[in-house]
Amino acid sequence: MNPRRTAIALPLLGALVLAGCGSATVAARVGGRTITTSELDAELADVAHNTAFVDELQANHEPVWGPHHQSYTALFVDNILSRRITIVRVQEALAREHAAVTPVATSLASALAVQSAGGQAVFAGFPTSYQRRLIRDSADIVELEAALAHVSLAPAAVDAYYRAHPSQFVTYCGSEILTSTPTLAEAALAKLDTGQSFALVAKTSSTQNPSGGGALGCGTEGQYAASFGSSVARAVTSLPVGKPSSIVQVANGFAIFEVTSRSELPFSQAELLAADSMIANGQTLLNRYLASTARSGGVSVNPALGRLEVVNGVLSVVPTVPRGAALASQIVTPHAAS
Repeated sequence: MNPRRTAIALPLLGALVLAGCGSATVAARVGGRTITTSELDAELADVAHNTAFVDELQANHEPVWGPHHQSYTALFVDNILSRRITIVRVQEALAREHAAVTPVATSLASALAVQSAGGQAVFAGFPTSYQRRLIRDSADIVELEAALAHVSLAPAAVDAYYRAHPSQFVTYCGSEILTSTPTLAEAALAKLDTGQSFALVAKTSSTQNPSGGGALGCGTEGQYAASFGSSVARAVTSLPVGKPSSIVQVANGFAIFEVTSRSELPFSQAELLAADSMIANGQTLLNRYLASTARSGGVSVNPALGRLEVVNGVLSVVPTVPRGAALASQIVTPHAAS
């Protein structure tokens, strides 16, 4: 069970394609910072190097490559550039806040960067230097979220939060017997009442991980809520260890729960969870900040690459040509843009 996903992930958006951008050297300007076309080309290559990530895009009908892998689709280019513009805006805001990235923020950022990319196996497919860059990007985001939430992610502050909120750091290992009807759930509960073990009844009666005895895994109440919903979280965390619950109607059937163990996470294991909890509303604050400053950050983009548009509060680079057949006939050729 993982912490919440960071707001600015690698793009997983669909694409047609965009016109080649000639010999210009400026991809975009953000305040006093220039993003060059060579920097953009390098980032495109780093992302496209990850075949597992590209395969995910292709599986979602979101192509990366133009003809013969010598060019890219337009929205792939525009989304990478949009993301880099947003990161620069975050960095400029951090500088105005005089906020330094703490070691805790960097550690949390590492976990979030992996999660945002789709897991460790996918993340490992990026070049090592780009992995480090993604973690730095994520650390800047985390630290700005903390600044906007007026909290400190210094180790002492995180430790104080941990000590002040002990109930957030109790971890529960739980199991579930899931059935399709209340009659089947009642039959399973009757077996438990005769003394059969929860794992054995799950193996014979549950549609939820029967081979694993119905095990759900271990996590805090918040992590259970994020993974399985608040009703499951309440049902699991309110139980004594080893005592089956009554029948609970859930989204996909009728369930019986059991807590197999309960323990308090030591600070060494809870530090990142505590830091993430401290900025639980940080993503909302960050999105609000980015939306409110979308037109005031001195951002411009090379018109050969696209145009700036605020879409659902997000300042993005979008193709200059309309969607449809005209867009499908255009490409971005990296070596022609540098």
